[in-house]
Amino acid sequence: MTADPNLMTLNDEEKAQVRKLYGEFAELNDAPTLRAFVARAFRWQRIADSLRPGDDRAQLLRERAQLALSEALATETRAGMIVARMRATAVVKGPEAIIAYLFFFSGVLGFGIAADRLDSERTQRVTVAKSCADAVTAGAARNLPAICGTATKPQSTTPADVTSQGVVDIATALQKCLSAAQKANKPTATCQPLRAALVALAKEP
Repeated sequence: MTADPNLMTLNDEEKAQVRKLYGEFAELNDAPTLRAFVARAFRWQRIADSLRPGDDRAQLLRERAQLALSEALATETRAGMIVARMRATAVVKGPEAIIAYLFFFSGVLGFGIAADRLDSERTQRVTVAKSCADAVTAGAARNLPAICGTATKPQSTTPADVTSQGVVDIATALQKCLSAAQKANKPTATCQPLRAALVALAKEP
């Protein structure tokens, strides 16, 4: 931003806002324009430089000039923020943004519909599978519809099966216990109950 709106690349609306802000500042500081106010500050600086060293007026003029330039820079910065906000608003409300919003919401809607359809299909498959399993359990395997496929009645579990699975589980637990004790440099006596249980199960007929 500069002290002269005519030197900026602005559209008519932006230029009007900048001129309004600059005009209010210039009127508050008894200057025709912000550009004239800045020129006055530089004139004070030149006068201070032309005075003899040690003249108290020189220091006073320099301080006034620095303060004026700081206020002018703050006003220009504020004008830049106003222009940036106006352009950001125009981008958000522009046709390109509206098209982007439509694409986004279409994607979200499509995702929701697809997810609902998949969930519905999964629920139907679970319901059909449960119904087929109930029919097989009730002894109606011969009268099952084609959707159930070739279903067989689940086999019953025997005590021998349970014992075999128990041996596998205890052997796995014993192996993990021994490995953990070895890594921690601890005695393997804590694994003795598992070892005893494995030996007892192995002796079962």
